[in-house]
Amino acid sequence: MFAIVERIAAAGKAYEKNESGAWESSMNLSRAAIALLEIPSEFLQRSFWAEPALSAQVRLDVDVQLFQHLGDVCTDGVTCQVLSKKTSVVAFLLGLSRHLFPMNLVTFHERAFHATTLSNGLDEDISIISHSDVSRPSFNALSRCLRNTGVFNHVHPTQLPLFDWLVAIPSHLQRFGSFMTAYHAGKLNWYDPGLYLVADPLIILQDRKAVISSSAVDKVGFKVEAHDPSTLQPIKAARTYSRHSILHDWVSDNGMRALENLKPELKPGYSREHSAIAATSMDIMLAYFSVEERTGSDWKAIFEQAGLKFININMLPGVAESVIEDELAE
Repeated sequence: MFAIVERIAAAGKAYEKNESGAWESSMNLSRAAIALLEIPSEFLQRSFWAEPALSAQVRLDVDVQLFQHLGDVCTDGVTCQVLSKKTSVVAFLLGLSRHLFPMNLVTFHERAFHATTLSNGLDEDISIISHSDVSRPSFNALSRCLRNTGVFNHVHPTQLPLFDWLVAIPSHLQRFGSFMTAYHAGKLNWYDPGLYLVADPLIILQDRKAVISSSAVDKVGFKVEAHDPSTLQPIKAARTYSRHSILHDWVSDNGMRALENLKPELKPGYSREHSAIAATSMDIMLAYFSVEERTGSDWKAIFEQAGLKFININMLPGVAESVIEDELAE
């Protein structure tokens, strides 16, 4: 890694001198550094979530001329409300543009969007339309189907929600299980020593019967049992109930039902429930499945509506996922 850093520094000096090939060298070395540092789960999130989500968002932004509107203003930037009026797009869809910030396409500060050199260069890039229409038909349906059947049901000939559709097609369910395995690779577990308040926990993995019956859970290393979150939780008074990437995959009504089915089994002052949430690339991925990622305040409202006490959102710097912690309200 140190050798690459030295080469990046040398390429940067060559770029300052406008030497031929310095720009390309800087870009290639930067990508090499990322590849050296990136673990498989981060590669999957970048390649199959963050970057496709960015393509879908940029295509939508071209449709509503977002980059032109940003480029036409002074350094004060444009607020979401003003952009909503200029583009005739509801604030919800513009909220998906938050993904442009961590992808460094635009900036956001002082409650306003701000153009960058890159976004200004895209304000009339018609090739975006061609690339998007040819290579990304699924994501490209976002602006047409988001408020109707959902992009997923538009692209795939089914009326089933995503997870029911996966269960109905075993090969897809198996691939999804493999994907989740790779997604978790290299990441810490919430029950690892020093990370959470449980010492030497007895862990029980619950999932739907079709998942538990598949080969995806053959080597998890602890007890597994079938459970549908839409039914009452069979395990009473556990110290912790962890829902990883569960509630955020559902619309609020289904998530509320799952929380209500858990609530009777919580032991006051003892049991805790926590859920993992992800970062901005999930906004468009979840919109693809007709649901949406939620903010911290959104989650707080959902838990309180379910009669649970919102405690905290635990985050680590630079980590996409956070852990929401709650318990039975007094």
